Amino acid sequence: MLDQIDGVVKGALPGEWLAAIRRLYFGASERLHREEREQIAAEELAAFVRPPSEDMTWSYFERRLIETSKALESGRWGPRGQALHALEAAKLNFPNDQSFLAYRQARVPLATAYEMGRISREEYDERWARAGEAFAARQQVNDQARARLAVEAARGEAEILRAFQRPSPTTCTSQMVLGRLKTVCR
Repeated sequence: MLDQIDGVVKGALPGEWLAAIRRLYFGASERLHREEREQIAAEELAAFVRPPSEDMTWSYFERRLIETSKALESGRWGPRGQALHALEAAKLNFPNDQSFLAYRQARVPLATAYEMGRISREEYDERWARAGEAFAARQQVNDQARARLAVEAARGEAEILRAFQRPSPTTCTSQMVLGRLKTVCR
């Protein structure tokens, strides 16, 4: 990186140095963050245990959260590392639950800001609690909407069944043929 900065100083006008060095730093920072996330994703994939049934997914995920919390408490990971591991575990356990993944993702910038000293522990905890409350409120709204849709679908299904179960009008005609009564119903 220092040789790149030297190249900027030698090849650019002094007024361009700051912008060029910021671009270099941003590029290096983004590369390191991508590598960090790739490494954590690989670690979580290696630690992932597929539950024997879908009903057990949440308990398996909670076990992984306990393990990541222990790594945080032991000092093996900082809050950011723990948040990234929890996010990757959520991606493996709940790949289609975008709302839950957004909730888990919300912890990463909070943990980063806390680790960097930009926010206090109290502010970190408060913001994370608010994110949890917002997630719970969204879930409640989504659950209510799903329940309403299920009721409407059941009503629609019942109406369709009733339409097919209605007796069709039957008409019968009778006539005498060679002294025998012949009846035809349709």
